[in-house]
Amino acid sequence: MVGADRHIPFIQHIQGTLMTVRETHLFLLAALLISLPACSSGWNHTSVRGTWDHASGDVYAETVRPGVVGVAAWRDGRLLGADALDQNSRWDWLKRSNELVDHPSLPAWREQIVRLDAAVAAPDVDASSVLAAARSLPFRSLISDRMQEWVGQDAGRAAAMLDVVDEIDVNDATAAHFVTLAVAAPGADDQRLTVWALHDDVIESAAAAKALATAPGAGPHVWRALVDGIDDVPHSSRKDVFVAAARGLVVDGSQARLLVRRLDELPTSDRRPTALSLLEVKGASPELAIRILDDIDDFYGNDRPAIFIAAASAARAHPRAQRLMSARLDELYGNDRTRCALTMLSWPECVETVAGDVVKRIDDFYGNDREQVLLAVIDGAGYIGSTQRACIRAARSELYRSARRRVLAHIIELSATTAENRARARRALDD
Repeated sequence: MVGADRHIPFIQHIQGTLMTVRETHLFLLAALLISLPACSSGWNHTSVRGTWDHASGDVYAETVRPGVVGVAAWRDGRLLGADALDQNSRWDWLKRSNELVDHPSLPAWREQIVRLDAAVAAPDVDASSVLAAARSLPFRSLISDRMQEWVGQDAGRAAAMLDVVDEIDVNDATAAHFVTLAVAAPGADDQRLTVWALHDDVIESAAAAKALATAPGAGPHVWRALVDGIDDVPHSSRKDVFVAAARGLVVDGSQARLLVRRLDELPTSDRRPTALSLLEVKGASPELAIRILDDIDDFYGNDRPAIFIAAASAARAHPRAQRLMSARLDELYGNDRTRCALTMLSWPECVETVAGDVVKRIDDFYGNDREQVLLAVIDGAGYIGSTQRACIRAARSELYRSARRRVLAHIIELSATTAENRARARRALDD
């Protein structure tokens, strides 16, 4: 169990960590860069260093001197040298420009593996000792297997390992296994879960990330860490992890900016359903809806109407949202703009503020739609005060002749129109 002293610098640690950009594992970058020559036989390798994970094992290759690459491979429980690549055409690009030799660290690594096996088998060894025995070995599948062997089915051991595993690489299955066990361990509270979520290997496993988001001890710190790091989660699984974490944050208005900003990291087809599902969460802060309205242009055009209406409806009683409803209408396509305007003008909460703003922007609508929008304002709850006079001005200057006459005649006949504005409408009709 983590001691209380581990949590003293917790807030500072989280704030600092969440503001930094997570670095990609160096071996992945190396794999990308040195795989390029496979398409060009004329390119000579100047330096090679990295570990490649394959179903048949892990291969570590490193330039030991110009034109000479040392090779070590962990396969089927054995540590092999350069001969492991002899019959494998996958490595022809490496063989073409280099002499392959056994990596000079092979003897040292074999001895280290013996020490690691002894540490795993020892009855009273702690997680730090297992970690120390595995440190610097470049074979992720070996490390993952030995750590899983030590953890077994013990939730306490899984939690202890997650407390200390930092620069050691483990595979996705291992991370998911550890987290699934560890979330049930005593002391697996929000702060401890957050420390685990900040490990790259954990958040890069979709199963592990979702287990953290839905853990019994999960709270705002781990949810925020998962949302903020959602771009590290495998692309196809981001929606599930995001929703699981974000549902706990939507009640806090101060998290709205983060949630909407990180929606951009989801696959484009997932942004609309995700936004809609968050807006439907019971008790969601209106700040989320307001932020979505303000950033409605971040969504694809065809997705905007549904999101616009859902967000506007969720916050329609709030003055800031009412201002944004009309201000962001021009981010919708023409026909969508009209439909959304008519919908929100039908709400009793959308009184003079919304109605007046829509009238001021009547020229943003298609010419044939302007009459319909103005009539919706005139027949709605917002047809009061200065909005009446604004409707007369808009009808006179923004409508075609026949539509202008119909709207002005309706204003004159309407009992809600004040005597002063009725007289204005008559003068406009006679012009």
